[in-house]
Parts: sequence; C-alpha cells; structure tokens
Amino acid sequence: MRRGANILALLWTLGVAAFFLLVPVYGRTSSARTISPDGTSTHVVSTGQVGLLAVSGWSALVPLTIPVLLCLVPLLLQSPQAQRRALAAAAMGIGALVLLGAASIGLFYVPAVIALVVAFTQPLRAPSP
Repeated sequence: MRRGANILALLWTLGVAAFFLLVPVYGRTSSARTISPDGTSTHVVSTGQVGLLAVSGWSALVPLTIPVLLCLVPLLLQSPQAQRRALAAAAMGIGALVLLGAASIGLFYVPAVIALVVAFTQPLRAPSP
C-alpha cells in the first residue's frame, strides 16, 4: 500500500505538470491597428488560449518538476526507514508548495499530498524470514 500510494502521488504530480505545460489554460489577446496612407485605419484583435509552455517557455519546467522529484525520491530508496523519512519530507515539501501556490496551481497538488501522507502512515513491513 505504501508504494502504491507513493506511485499514485508521483503519477498525479506528473499529470498536473503535463496539464499545465500542454493544455491551453491561459488566455491571450493581441491587438493591432494599422493606418494606411489614405488615412483609413484597420483594427485587428485576435484571441486564443495557450499553455504554460507557450507563455513561459522551458523555464516553466523547473517549478513543475520539483513536486515530481519529491515524489520520486522515496521510490528510489531501499531502506524502509529512509523511505519513511523521504515520504515525510515530500509531504511537507509539497504541502508547503500547496500553501505558497494556493492562489495559482498549488491546490492542484493537494491529492498528491494526501497520497504521500497515506503512504507515510502505512506501517513498516516486518522483514520476511
């Protein structure tokens, strides 16, 4: 159950990152006015929607990969105690990001925090004989 909840948190953070990078969530409006030599003017307004990647470029990957990496670390560790500490750190780290980014994308990470807390609260397995 611990590993499954951790994998769920990882998949959720990957999904949130992909959503904000690729899905058009930002509105964009551009306006242009041209005046011809005879004095007539033309006003053109175009609107559309774009994703975070189109707005911010590749630098948008940096803040979106932090939660993904925090969820990945516990899965890479071998020791159950180290996994438990990494799960606690990941839950607290992403929880802090949720609070800091609550006005924008922070709340989208709440399910990942819940999954990490569930993974953390699962008891350590007794070593098999």
